[in-house]
Amino acid sequence: MISRLFADQISFLAKGRNMPVLAKTSLNIMPGEFVVILGHNGSGKSTLIKILSGEKAPTTGMVFVDQKAIAKIETSKRACNIITLTQKPEERLFPNLTLFENIALWEDRFPKNEQLLSEQIIQITERSSRYSKLLNDKVSVLSGGEKQAFLLALTLAHPPSILFLDEHTSSLDPSASDEIMQLTAKSVEDHKITTVMVTHQLADALDYGNRIIILKEGVMVQDIKKPSNITIAQLKQMME
Repeated sequence: MISRLFADQISFLAKGRNMPVLAKTSLNIMPGEFVVILGHNGSGKSTLIKILSGEKAPTTGMVFVDQKAIAKIETSKRACNIITLTQKPEERLFPNLTLFENIALWEDRFPKNEQLLSEQIIQITERSSRYSKLLNDKVSVLSGGEKQAFLLALTLAHPPSILFLDEHTSSLDPSASDEIMQLTAKSVEDHKITTVMVTHQLADALDYGNRIIILKEGVMVQDIKKPSNITIAQLKQMME
């Protein structure tokens, strides 16, 4: 099987730093894999995900998507097929526009015969009655969890080839975090989306994904298929 995402000896050296944020790292991710990336602050997790998604260019090495260099993929095509969700959904939304207007702008990226109606998209949130009443309200009226659920619905209305999750529930309260995480995981499984998730929540690392990568000071120190019986204590030990 051809890999969906392949990183060949990528590294990143930030200006003013002697040590690389990310050392030479190679990574092969197959279609449909759900990879969880762990590591302490400063370990290089966010840098890795930004390089893999094409948001940041590596100092050395290359990233390939379906055997094509990510740097050579058209920006418009990459925007539709490679999506990153962070803890700040408003970065991808227009808070001063209505939900309806946000949906129209999002859908405008796709061919007209593939565009969906607002009602079809809000169904994905599993709170359709709530969102249907807010279609003409500004996104800014939504709570943090509602904004994340709304952005997730937009993202999954046209399932991307690769989904990056960069601490996308870390700013939410536990209840909202659980709801968004469950909705994310269900959609990932239903659509067989290749997913890479960075998280500090070890419980989420246990509950979701089938592969764990641990970074330490820019170096990948663990890359394992997740054991079904692994515990939080064991994860902490692996990270140390």
